Formats: sequence, C-alpha cells, structure tokens
Amino acid sequence: KNNCLCRNCRQIVTREMEESIWPNFEIFDAPSREDPVEENTDFQPDSLIKNEEPVLKRPRREIVSCFDTPGLYKVSSQSEPSLSQESSWSLTSDGQKHLNSGIHVLNEPLQNLSSGNMSPIKYILQQPLECVQDSTKRYVRRKASEAVCTVLDHIASGQSSKLLDLLVEDICNNNAVDKQNESKDELLNLILRLYDEADSNALKMQLLSIISTTSLNSKSQLLELIPGISKWKVDQSRAHATRFGVGTIQTEKTPNYRDKMDKEKLEHAMAFFLDPNFIQICSFGSKDLHFDNGDVINIPQVVRTTCHSALIHMYKTVCTEADFTPLSDSTLFKILTTCSAAKRSNLCGLDNITTDGTFAIENLIRMTETLRELGSNNTVLSSLKTALANFKLYLKTEYKFHVTMSNSCQTHCIKYALSNPGNVLLQEKCDHQHQNDCSKCLLLTNARSQLEDEIQKIQCNETRVEFLDSTLIVMDWARTFLPALFREKQSDFFGQKGMSWHVTAAIFKAEDGSLKHRTFTHLFGTVKQDWFAVASALEHTLNTIKEQMPQIQEVFLRSDNAGCYHCGCLWLSLNGISERTGITVARYDFSEAQAGKSICDAKIAHMRSKMRMYVSSGKNITTPFDMQDAIMGGTGVAGCQCAVVEVDTTKQTMIGHRIKGISNISNISFDGDEIITWQAYNIGIGNKFKRGSVLKSEQNETGLKIVSNFQEPHQMTGNITRKERRMSTTDNAQNEDQSDNCSIVQYLVALVSSHPTNLCRII
Repeated sequence: KNNCLCRNCRQIVTREMEESIWPNFEIFDAPSREDPVEENTDFQPDSLIKNEEPVLKRPRREIVSCFDTPGLYKVSSQSEPSLSQESSWSLTSDGQKHLNSGIHVLNEPLQNLSSGNMSPIKYILQQPLECVQDSTKRYVRRKASEAVCTVLDHIASGQSSKLLDLLVEDICNNNAVDKQNESKDELLNLILRLYDEADSNALKMQLLSIISTTSLNSKSQLLELIPGISKWKVDQSRAHATRFGVGTIQTEKTPNYRDKMDKEKLEHAMAFFLDPNFIQICSFGSKDLHFDNGDVINIPQVVRTTCHSALIHMYKTVCTEADFTPLSDSTLFKILTTCSAAKRSNLCGLDNITTDGTFAIENLIRMTETLRELGSNNTVLSSLKTALANFKLYLKTEYKFHVTMSNSCQTHCIKYALSNPGNVLLQEKCDHQHQNDCSKCLLLTNARSQLEDEIQKIQCNETRVEFLDSTLIVMDWARTFLPALFREKQSDFFGQKGMSWHVTAAIFKAEDGSLKHRTFTHLFGTVKQDWFAVASALEHTLNTIKEQMPQIQEVFLRSDNAGCYHCGCLWLSLNGISERTGITVARYDFSEAQAGKSICDAKIAHMRSKMRMYVSSGKNITTPFDMQDAIMGGTGVAGCQCAVVEVDTTKQTMIGHRIKGISNISNISFDGDEIITWQAYNIGIGNKFKRGSVLKSEQNETGLKIVSNFQEPHQMTGNITRKERRMSTTDNAQNEDQSDNCSIVQYLVALVSSHPTNLCRII
C-alpha cells in the first residue's frame, strides 16, 4: 500500500549511488518543508586560497527516486522545489521562470567566489521575516552570513570579520547621527514654539541665545526659522550668550540711589525722633512704610506726641548742648514727613475711673524706670514694664469682650463686680462658683508683687552699701563638689557623694580707700550643713582675720535666709563667738533668696574653674585635700584661702530656742545683752528683747578640727570695684507730678485690693 521506501532500503540505495554513480561528487539533499536547517557559520574562505587543485563544478542532474513517488522533490538545473513561502504568482510559469533565473543569477557568482565551498541558495524569500517560521529565519540568516563573508574575504583576504565590524560601526554611527539630528530638530522646534509663546523680551532673549550660536545655526538660517526676526536681535542674543552664558537669565539692573546725606547725622536725628518719650504705639491699626528702593514694610500705627516744629526745636537744643552739628531744618522736616505718624489729640469729658486707671498704669511704668536708676535688675524691670503695657492694652481692647453677666471668673462677672460689698440690699448673689482666673487680669496683681519685691531688695541692699566703711562678711554654702577623675568610668560616675565647702568673703576698705576682699573657704568633705557647722566655720574665720588683720574690731554679717543661717541658735551663739575671737559681731542682715551674695558666687566660680583646669592636667580630685591642692596650686585664686576642716559635733551644747515671729525677721542688731530685730531695714525702731529671756543654754567653743590650715595665696587680697549709684535729678514740678501719680497708684491699688472685680469699673 505504501509508495515510500523504508529506512533500510533508503540507506542501501544511497550507499550504492555514492559508490557507483557519483563517487567523486558531493550529493545535496533537497530540504523538506518541515526539516529544520542547522546553522553553520564556521565558514573558512582562507582554505579555498590554499587549495591548488582545479575546482570541478557540480553537475546539475536530475535526481529521481527508485519509485515514482509524488511526495519526493525533483531538483534539477531547470527547476527548484516549491516551498510554502512561494505565492500563487510563483506557481505560474512566468513566476517560476523569474524565480529560477533570480536564484541562478545569485548562486552563480557566489559559487565562483566561494570556489564551490558554499552550498547554493535553494529559494528566495517572498514573505516578511516576521511571518516565516524560525527554521526559515535560521536558514536565511546563515546563507546571508555566508554570502557576506565570502564577498568581504575577497575584498580583504583573511580579514572579513574586521571589515564586517567596520561596516557595522559605520551603520551604528550613521544611525546615532540620524537620531541626534532628529532630537536636535525636536529641541529646535520646541524652543521656537516657546519663543513664539513668550511674552517678555528677556525670556525671548534667553531662548534665542540657546539656538543662535554659530555652531548650531547661522544667521541666515535663523532668519528663515523665525519670521520677523532682525539681524540686530540675533547679534544681541549672541552677545547675551557670550556675556551671561547660553540660556541664562539676564540679571536685572538694580537702580542706584544717590545718598548725599551724612549717615552719622541721620542716625543721630532718627535716634532722637524715635525716642519712646515722643512716640507711642496704638493698640490697633497699621501702616505701610515705603522706602526709596521700593521695599514696603508694614508697621503698627504710631502716634507722635509732639508736633514737628517743637520736636525739631528740642533736637536742635540737644545738639547745641552736645556741640553737634545737625542736619538742616528742611531735611529734618522731610525726615519727619517721610516717617509719618498719627497726631495725638486731646479728649474731654472722660470717665474719672478710666482716666485715673490710665494715669496709674503709666505711673507704675515710670516707677520701673526709677528702680532701674537705683540699680535694680534690668531683666526683671523689662519684663515688669512689658506686663504693665500688656495689661493696659488688654483693658483697652479685649476686656470688654470677656465681660458677661454671669461668669466663672470674678473679674469678668458683671453681677459680682457691681454688687456693693457694704450694703446687702445692693448686692446680687451669683448662681455659680468663681473658680477660674484670667491670666491677663492677674498681670496687675503680679506686677504689684514684683514691684514690692524689687523695692524690698533695694532696701536690703542699703545695709551692704552702708557698711562698706566697715568690715562686711558675706557667707554662703557652695554647691557640693562631685569627685572628678581625669579618666572617669561609668561605674565611677554614678552614685557619687559630693563634698561640702563653705565660703566666707570679708570685704573691707584699704588705706587708699579702695575696697578689698579676703575669701576664706572651708573644705569639709561630708558634713551636715546646719547652724553648728556655720558657727564653727565663722569662729575659725574670725580667729584667722584677727591674726592676719589685727586692726579689725567689728564686723557685720550678711547671708541669704537659708535655714542654717536664719536660725535662733546661730544668733544666740554669736555673743560667745565675739568674746572668744575678739571681734564683735554688731549686726546680721539677710538678703532675699539667691540675692545679695554675688561676691561669694564670683569667687566660687573662680575656684571651680581652677579645679577643672587641675583635672584637665591629668590629676584627680576625690578628697578635700585634692580640692585644696587644686585651688591653691600655681598662683592660686586672688584673695582666696582654703582649709581642710572637720566639725566636732560633740562640742555642740546649745539646744533649740523659740523666738516669736522669727520668720518675719530680716535684720538683727546686737547691743550687749539686747537683740533688736526688724522686718525691713531701718523701717521702724525695731523689736527689742533680752538675750537671756530666750536663752536656755550657752554654746561654748565649737572646737573645729583643723586638718590643714589656711594657706596664704600668691595675692593675699582681691580688688572690688564699687558701683556708683546714679540718682536722677528732678525739679519741683516733676516731684509734684510724682506725688500726684503716687496718690493715683495708691488709689488704684486700694481699689483693686478692696475688691478685685473693680477692674470692670476701670474699663
């Protein structure tokens, strides 16, 4: 039934044909439609050149199978196998003839060039490469590679691969150039479109400078690309690229303002015109301040309290007294006109309480300036002045919006504020609790407390100033010193126990009238900081002062009101200390907390700095002896002496005593067996009581153990610069105004103190 040969018969027939019919020729089998063609790119054309034997062309003979089988191909010189890629046109006689002639024209020169080593091409591809099978693609690629290598080998013998690389490189370069030209064209079109859409000449010049360079476009090309452009614009764009850079923004020309005015004189005039005595800031409104360079600054509305002519007249008077040449009158008027401000106008028929309240707050602000002249703390006074100004502004603006008929805040409740506390019939009980406080309403109360504290501090400092003609002793405990190591581990840092040290500064007047000091430091190590430790250190200090300065007979003590100082046992033991040392303690004054002991704080800071330098030099401080070596090492600290001591608590014989009202005592004077106490310095004659009336047992010698006595420093005494007190001189009219203002302040304070909600009436 089958018309095909079996595999065994096919092998036998093929072997016989090779041996008998074509023993000296190569047999090429026609590929089937489905048979894949293996790639073979190992073509070596050099071997053809070395072969000197004559080349025999393979004869084109018809190959016919032993059976007349229609499934086998017939390959002859006149026909080629028809493949699946052939179109219907190729199946016709004309198409078949055209294909055969094309293949013959292609194969003949390839055979001549390859000397018969290249197999002939069986067909010509008629369909796109994307539509053919993979086997056909491999076959076509292999034949193309063989044909190209054959031709290139004849052009450059033995160098076909290098020549092929050159061809590929040229093709890639040409493609890159084409792509670059395309990108340049796209960029050029984009810049041209932006140039057409630009609405400012600066932007057009910036864009034109990108494409106007001679390396990119010539002037004639630019004239063709951009219709309506002139040669002058092209030249300007190229100059812009040369001067500022290609595509950069041209910096705008800043206007130059000529200022012929003397800056020193201008600053002098502005400092006088802007003095707070002549202007005040409104609680509402703002204005724009325009400068010559075009800047505009929004500032709060300012009211000038003096007219321009009077202000300039006062300024010229000040300049005459200071021998200063001012600007001309016209320039000064122009300055005041440029720095315009609103004018203050007088008001009539104002409410009495509102006017008195305004005057009272202004007087409180002036009182802060007086305290500043008396040497009070500038930082505290500045915050106090700011608080008073904010309170005044609050009463003028926000307070009326916070007041309601019923409110949990006393100062905002109308019922509570308008009720008469002295008449039950004129009272209205509130149905709510007043539990809240207004922080802005409390500004006045807090300011009053701060003013009282500042006045109290100034009054306490009067004692320090008054007794500068004698010997003043200031005492204070320094902060415990933690052991310090040059190389400290974490285990050494935690859980350390500090060493206590007490500083006593003796201030006295030298023969030349200058103020000097000697500071005595007691290094205790671990000790209880009570009154007995202070008494022991004081007794040792007075004995040392008697030895070093025997002319001193009387001293005055001063310290803060800590419990170890503000103690009845210490006061009662001072009589015995005076008898044993030969130096009389005439008075003991206490300063406010953390105030009045600046000399001790200064010397403590110096000694701490010396100890830090000691540790940084590679040494350790773990004992009081190390502290003494660190402080006294080198030249020491000017006027400072150190001693290592221990308190002998077995010598303490005095027990507790009860003194009535001891917490209100700030100043103590010792007159024999009498003790006089004051609540404020020199206010009243003081309370007197006998020492024996409160004394239960005497305190004998404290018996302080001297482990290492005082060592004299390189400089025995230190210098103190006395600060001069500046007193303001005022005329009688101003004194009368101050007395009136003080009465207004008393009225306001009494009004608020009697009933806090009277703040409602002030508004």
